[in-house]
Amino acid sequence: MRKNAESVVASFMQGMNGKVEENVTTILGQGCDRTSMMGTTVHMIHGTAIPLKTETEMAGMKMASVATAFDEGKVDDTFFQHPAGIEAVHDRQADEMSRTMATQTMAMLKDPDGMKKMEQGATIPGLGPGEGNETDQEMMDQVDRIMRGMGGK
Repeated sequence: MRKNAESVVASFMQGMNGKVEENVTTILGQGCDRTSMMGTTVHMIHGTAIPLKTETEMAGMKMASVATAFDEGKVDDTFFQHPAGIEAVHDRQADEMSRTMATQTMAMLKDPDGMKKMEQGATIPGLGPGEGNETDQEMMDQVDRIMRGMGGK
């Protein structure tokens, strides 16, 4: 599964003219990997998805953010509480669609031939060429229902 996941990421990065360089710099005492793609460069703590520096240049605009401190340890529970006056609402349709996509992605990653099938034109992760037309339509219908729901129609 890990091998397929790494292949998916490498293929995606290559398709977007991106590159990953491991342990190229140190920020706040942490060794960082540098990932560059489509005008954005992100320095993340090696082997994690924790960004310490981000630089973007797009449409003539430059933006940057840099961590000023890095503390290891327990994060206070107050950072995980909902803000006062904001109520979480469960979107059943979006949840269903996300679960379907996650299940299909996991099936593709677990399948030893998953990457080959994906490269051969399977439109749904985990399915071979020509398979899944019915599933494709179901997903399109789900997306349509969700979009209509977002528009209030």
